[in-house]
Amino acid sequence: MGKVRKLVVEVVAAHNLMPKDGQGSSSAFVEVDYDNQRSRTRTAEKTLNPVWNNERLVFDVPNPMNLHNQVLQIYVWHEENPPPGRKFLGKVKIHGSTIVKQGVDDVLKFNLERRSIFSYIKGDIELKIYTFDEEEKKKSGGGGGEKIQQIEWKEKEVKQEKQETKEEEKPEKQEKAEKQEATEKQEKAEKQEATENQEKPEKQEAPEKQEKAEKQEKAEKQEATEKPVLEVKDEPFSFMDH
Repeated sequence: MGKVRKLVVEVVAAHNLMPKDGQGSSSAFVEVDYDNQRSRTRTAEKTLNPVWNNERLVFDVPNPMNLHNQVLQIYVWHEENPPPGRKFLGKVKIHGSTIVKQGVDDVLKFNLERRSIFSYIKGDIELKIYTFDEEEKKKSGGGGGEKIQQIEWKEKEVKQEKQETKEEEKPEKQEKAEKQEATEKQEKAEKQEATENQEKPEKQEAPEKQEKAEKQEKAEKQEATEKPVLEVKDEPFSFMDH
């Protein structure tokens, strides 16, 4: 019998996660994708610092010689109650070239990354990642030794993927719409302010013109009143004067 290469991800713990349950906490689980295989941990209920106690997720490595060219995707999710809804808490991308063999593995800490510019992410996750060789006969489920728990979502995968995509995109779209609305409101306020500033001098100028006209009119009336009137005296006409 030959040997089969296995890839193991031991999920240790996470720290300082974003609250997502609306009550200041989260119920987190970790999901790992590798080479079209997907496994997840149990859910750590109501904590921003979940501990999984080195829960192990195992994957087949079909082509060990190509492992250094492959990528391991680690996702942290908040599980909605009731499931299967979930919210994004962060991700980590690990290249196969950094994966070691069993025996030289250490606990590694990774800062969680955001998915897009609209994601609000914080915290980190601790993992142990390594490979080992297993006898091929164990592949048939022969048991013995150490049994590694693996959770596969196959029957519900298509339906759940669609629902997850909608749930994941909803906050981002809502955030984007809110930002766009805020930008439009700001632009509208700026335009209104510019219009008001433009109209303000005109409004100020109108009373000044009116006041000036009233003063001029008043001065003209006063001048007309004070102007001397030429008096014409009627003298008796006499032929002797001629």
